[in-house]
Amino acid sequence: MKDKAESLLLSPKTLRSFTVAAYITLASIGAVLIAAAFAQTLPDGHSIPIRTPIFVVIFVVVAIMLAAGLYLWIGMLYFLLKIDGRSTQSKIAWLIVLLIFNSWAATVYFFAAYRGRVARLAHATQASV
Repeated sequence: MKDKAESLLLSPKTLRSFTVAAYITLASIGAVLIAAAFAQTLPDGHSIPIRTPIFVVIFVVVAIMLAAGLYLWIGMLYFLLKIDGRSTQSKIAWLIVLLIFNSWAATVYFFAAYRGRVARLAHATQASV
């Protein structure tokens, strides 16, 4: 019998929350790349003045993106270490990648491993009913 943490991590509700977190993390990756490209176009020593309301909005958006990335990263680390049935070498490789690239790697791992595993388990559960 599966333990409570495993059944929670493989539930459809958790899959939806990880999906939202993955897309938010993808958006943050895009925002970082766009901001870096935009910063290259500014003349040396110049910046864009930002007013307080705009700063608050930017701060909240960045906080949400960081929280989503952290949530996804922790969830994918737990899934990798406790549930994923890959070989030891594969787990070590993914662990190193997740530790180095954090939430960006967690997004890749979510789409490459987690989503497929949950979909297979859901299909197997429906087939057995």
